[in-house]
Amino acid sequence: MNNRQVDMKKVFLTVLLVCFLHLFAFAENLHVVLVIIDGARYTETLGDTSGQYIPNMKRLALQGAVLDSFINDSITVTRRAVPAIWSGSWTAPRDTSCYYQSNWISTQYAQVPSLWEYFRKEKSVDSTQAFYFVKNLSTPWLPSFTSSYGRQYWPNYVLLGQSDLDVWSSCLSNLHRYHPALTVLYLADVDHYGHSGDWNQYTSAIAIADSIVGMLWDFIQSDATFRDATTVLVTNDHGRHTTNFTSHGDGCWGCRHIMLLGIGPAVKSGWHSSKKRSIPDIVPTIGAILDFPTPFVSGNVITEMLADPTAIPKTDSRKLPDRFLFDNFPNPFNPTTTIRFQLAEPAHVRIQIFDLRGHEIISVANQEMPDGIHEVDWNGRGKDDRPVSAGIYFYRMTTDGGIYQTNKMVFLP
Repeated sequence: MNNRQVDMKKVFLTVLLVCFLHLFAFAENLHVVLVIIDGARYTETLGDTSGQYIPNMKRLALQGAVLDSFINDSITVTRRAVPAIWSGSWTAPRDTSCYYQSNWISTQYAQVPSLWEYFRKEKSVDSTQAFYFVKNLSTPWLPSFTSSYGRQYWPNYVLLGQSDLDVWSSCLSNLHRYHPALTVLYLADVDHYGHSGDWNQYTSAIAIADSIVGMLWDFIQSDATFRDATTVLVTNDHGRHTTNFTSHGDGCWGCRHIMLLGIGPAVKSGWHSSKKRSIPDIVPTIGAILDFPTPFVSGNVITEMLADPTAIPKTDSRKLPDRFLFDNFPNPFNPTTTIRFQLAEPAHVRIQIFDLRGHEIISVANQEMPDGIHEVDWNGRGKDDRPVSAGIYFYRMTTDGGIYQTNKMVFLP
């Protein structure tokens, strides 16, 4: 082999190595920004073909992926739906008092891990790579204290300003400084002005939120780190009543029908789907994009939305623990409460209710069940169909493996 051939071989190997390192760096340095626009009704957002209030999102929808039948499939109120978005589960938050940012606060925390906890634990990164931008709140909803996840994996909470534009300004500054891999931007003004009853203020707030989405995407395209490596998802926690935009909270289509818009390298371009999807599917989808497992979610990866569903995820984002018994909701309750649990594989499951003396009150489930999330209700009655007395009761889940879990609940008079 002459010197020229040797030199050409070296050049070829060098180019090959550079290409490999570029691809590796791309795979390891993806970014996701999730934008939550609180309380925007679908008929004023992507459901309006004129796009009069959302010209930026209408433009981005032509370049990205849109789910036309995305819904809030459970509780259409902010305090439940927002935590469901970033935890991937409708498991009820729990009231708490804790020391947070130099103050004792009374608030709620999630009972299953958040997407930030999943991400930071799997990737072993600090909180400069996982942000949550919210306006200034004295009692913010908190992620979980779940064993093996919890506070050590919480995001960098940035609570500044009194308006969506203030929150965006804070977000932009930190995106530019840290280039985090996982960002959640929560915009609350639309819901606030919807409740005010002023249509012009409500639609103006939607237009401002739309302009923020547009500015976000323009910034991403101008930044060398984010450009070609960042996927943006835009959604809502709930809509508003079909016949009255001033409120929400029931199961009407106006409250349930929300949007999910995605744009970036991880999702398809110029794509629409009418397949029904829901809020708990967001976290496992982000887990698929950034390659981290999400074992406690109740949703599934939106594979049809992904640009290359065969390549993502590399991890099993739906791997469940063997058994997990969630807290019932509501609790305390009267007359009915829901008990939710999940199985990693099919099993014979028995759910029993006991009083403080250990006497069985009733069995509300005793059957073979497939893997996944399940729910059973208890109406506060015993085997004789008579109402039980007010007080403390326990519910126990037993599987055919002989291992069980027990939780406590309170029946109100």
